[in-house]
This record gives sequence, structure tokens and C-alpha cells, in this order.
Amino acid sequence: MKLVIVVLALLIGMYFFRKKFPILQKPGAYFLIPLVLFSPVAFFGILFGLAGANKGHFALIVVGYLISLGSAYLSLRKPRLMIGAAVGMAVLIFGSYKSSQFWKHENENLCAKLRADPYCVESTTGFNCSSKSSLGGFSSANVCSSLMSEAELDKVNAAKKTTSDQLAAARGEKPDPKLPNLQKVGKANDVYIHIVKQIIEAQDPARLNFESQLTAIYNCINGEFADPLKAEAYATMNLRSIAKTPEQIEKYRSYASSKGRNMNPSIVIAALPAGDSSLNCTTLIQNP
Repeated sequence: MKLVIVVLALLIGMYFFRKKFPILQKPGAYFLIPLVLFSPVAFFGILFGLAGANKGHFALIVVGYLISLGSAYLSLRKPRLMIGAAVGMAVLIFGSYKSSQFWKHENENLCAKLRADPYCVESTTGFNCSSKSSLGGFSSANVCSSLMSEAELDKVNAAKKTTSDQLAAARGEKPDPKLPNLQKVGKANDVYIHIVKQIIEAQDPARLNFESQLTAIYNCINGEFADPLKAEAYATMNLRSIAKTPEQIEKYRSYASSKGRNMNPSIVIAALPAGDSSLNCTTLIQNP
């Protein structure tokens, strides 16, 4: 779309300057000049196309470009050859359309394979696949025409985790560490919700101490997702769903402040503590 806008702007500019530059009074110039100006783009497009999987569609684009360029140049002297430039442009546009359809179909197939692969975890940014997958390490989310919500992703990834663990057990292997165990993540969320409720219901939150559990929650979720922001995001979401009044939020801030974690009064965040790595999912399961 941006390229179309640029070309239209160029053509309009050429039209308004047609009296100043005699060449612009010839219809063929309106094909020739844009084609020449975009020749560097065409050159790199040719290099890319030679390495592509859809060489047939790419050939149409190249042939259409060359026909348009040659016919537009010759039409400066023989206006009747303008028809050749128009035909070449039609071939170029048709080839571009078929190429885009080809890649759309390829991406849809790849998306389906990634979502079906038990060794690929999907997030809002893309797919992370373990070494056991035949589909590579990372693929952008752009390969999928529709994106799933966080809740849908959690359900899908939980099912994949179960499947991959079963496959690993059948082969006598350890579970794939790249796939999050969402049962453990759910346990961490439940413990955090219970802690928040105790804090906002307490008369003096500063006298409470849940630091070891909060550290375990942080390490548990981050360890499962290998993402240092995931635990804070989950906890903050849960905190905002529970502590809804200013008084409740202030009690949570009071607790965090008493443990040396000062929070911005204008932002509601969980501010989980990071610490002893021995405190993890196992800690929460054994000592909820």
C-alpha cells in the first residue's frame, strides 16, 4: 500500500510539471520514469526471487517488468507501443498477486504445523520450538493469519506440554524444558492470590512476611516460561483483579515497602522479589 501511494504521488507530481519538462507530455513517460526510479528495488527483488520457492510467479513479475520498461521507452517515439507497457504492467501485477497468494498459503500451512507440533510453544510474538522439533527454533507470529488470546495460548500450550511429556516418558527421556508446565504456573498463581487476600485483609500488612513464597512464585513462573517478565505480568494481573479499592492497593504497597520494595504510587504492579533460586515451583507444591 505504501508503494502504491508513493507511485501515485510521483505520477501526480509528474503531471503538474508536464509543461516544464517536455518529456512528461509523452504518455510513455508515466510508465518509464517510475519503472526506472524503482529499478534498484527491482534488482534486489530479482536476487530475492532467485532464491525463492515460487520461481514461476517470480518469472511473471520479471517478464512483466521488462516488457513494461522496454515498451515504455520505445513508446516515447512510437506512442502505439504504449499498449505493450500496459500489458507488461498487467503481467507484473498478476505475478505479484499470485506470489502473495502463494506465500499466504505457505504461511497458513506452516502455522498449522507449528500449532500441531507438541515441541513448539506459541506466544503473542511467535513460536519457540525445541531442538526436538523439525520446524526450527523460532518463527514469527506473522505466519498465522489469526492470533490467539493469552488464555487460549495457555490452554493450547498446556495440552502440548502434556503430550510432549508423554512422548518423552515413552522414550525414557526427561521432559522438554522449553515447554511450560502450566499446572505449576497455575499453582503459583493460586498461592499469589491467597497471599494478596491475606495482605489486603490484614490490619497491619507490614507485620506479615510472605517473601519466601513470593520469591518462589517469581522463580517458578519465570523458570517455566524462561521469561523474566512473565511472572510480574501474571502477578500484576491477579493483583489488579483482587485489590480494587485505593485502601486495598495501599495495604499491598505498605507490605512491599516494609520489605524494602518501594512502589510508584501512580502504578499498580506486583513488584515480586527475585532472590534465592532454590525457592521455586517445588517449594510452592511442598509448602503452599
